[in-house]
Amino acid sequence: MCMIARKHSARKELNKLSSQLRRLYGSNRHSEKPLHLFFTNFSPSGRLYNMCITKHEGFKDYLIDMTAESHTDMFARESLLYLSPDASNALNQGPLNPDTVYIIGGLVDETVRKNVSLERADEDALNCARLPIDECLQRHSSRGSHSKVLTVNQ
Repeated sequence: MCMIARKHSARKELNKLSSQLRRLYGSNRHSEKPLHLFFTNFSPSGRLYNMCITKHEGFKDYLIDMTAESHTDMFARESLLYLSPDASNALNQGPLNPDTVYIIGGLVDETVRKNVSLERADEDALNCARLPIDECLQRHSSRGSHSKVLTVNQ
């Protein structure tokens, strides 16, 4: 998970993101096949880190690799795949590739600004894909819709 919380993120947005990170950790921990989680661009001097420490008892002891380093400094670029709801290509259905590092942009944006994570992937020159929501979910009516923008813990 790459933390892309903007410097001017409102306290409310950071609070929501810190809660989503806690729920992500809990869900992953209780999963039948838990994933190895990395929180990158996650500085101990940052506002989000400090919110997590303050709000969630034991956060420092979570079984997560937390680092201020970028994912591009930690992993080979060809192994990275940035997930973005705005990507044109859908992620292949089926099991996750164990050789791929899937990046989720840690961002809460009350206004749902388009292309934030896609632009981040482009800046880092990374492959990008979206979850196959349109391909996998059926709408109950022609007027119904479903969001392609999910919370971090979904």
